[in-house]
Amino acid sequence: MAQGPFLRIDVPLPGPGEGEPIFIDYAGTGPVARLVTGARADAMPAMIGRLFAICVEAQQLACRLALAAAQNLQIDGAELETARQGVSLEAVRETGLHILLGWPALLGEGPAHAAAAALLAATRGAGDAGALEEVLARAVFGCSPGQWLAEQTGGGATLRWAFAGATPAARLLARAIDASEVPPHPAPAPGSPVERCAAQVFVAQLDPGSLAAHHAARLFELARLAAPYIAGMPHAAFLAARSHAPGHGRAEIACARGTLVHEVEVADGRIARCEMRSPTDVAFAPYGPGRMWLQTVADGTLSWPCEQREAVMREVVAAIDPCMEYRLTFAALAKQGAL
Repeated sequence: MAQGPFLRIDVPLPGPGEGEPIFIDYAGTGPVARLVTGARADAMPAMIGRLFAICVEAQQLACRLALAAAQNLQIDGAELETARQGVSLEAVRETGLHILLGWPALLGEGPAHAAAAALLAATRGAGDAGALEEVLARAVFGCSPGQWLAEQTGGGATLRWAFAGATPAARLLARAIDASEVPPHPAPAPGSPVERCAAQVFVAQLDPGSLAAHHAARLFELARLAAPYIAGMPHAAFLAARSHAPGHGRAEIACARGTLVHEVEVADGRIARCEMRSPTDVAFAPYGPGRMWLQTVADGTLSWPCEQREAVMREVVAAIDPCMEYRLTFAALAKQGAL
């Protein structure tokens, strides 16, 4: 198996390369879809579980829903509810790990490895509500997620919490609020965290599409998912499934980074066609919203000092939050392709 990142982003340095587009090399979920084409429909969910390492529960549930729609089958109601709650707990884990391990590095601080390990343990299997509350209160919010949500009801609450700087998450949000010169996202993807939370006070008071709004949306979603689970009323992930023709099924599930889509066609009990679109696929598709924002920031920061420009681009990639390893480089580019 080839080693190295699946996503490569090369940003031209200012100078002779001014005006050149960034170069993005991305391998999405297309190869996985090809692997399952021709397989027995009833074997596909297990195959998906082995082929994906990130958001496995969301991937498997989307697969099962699409297959059920294609074959006009019903998933047991209790089983479906349990699976939806599992997807929400998975989103807590994925979002929390991103905040605990990725955000401190953007501030030049060390990753919160101990807190990340505690979060992993608290969200495995059926989860541990008490342990989850403790780690999020200590390492992310400075109080329980439920209390934090209750406090974010007024226009000044976000600023007070962020600029108090009690946790790395608060400090990163405060810095992003101050960095108002960073070009905002021209068109966030439908179903992305920042779009899902756009009407929430904690996010709505910030400039639409701004770096601060993206960070705030991640924090709000983490609290919104974790607080009900801690209170004993687990949140059930949004999902939709439909069929527009015999043998066709499509499912959408809200997961940590956006909306996951599975679409299948089943013939004679086998997968005749399969298409999967993860939030990262959407972001880095040709002319996708993630590419658009990166190019907007690259074009809008050409006059900045190189070190500052690189730091902002890295933070923008973190705000897009690809669900795979990536490499971001800054150098003069050969003529090798573009957005």
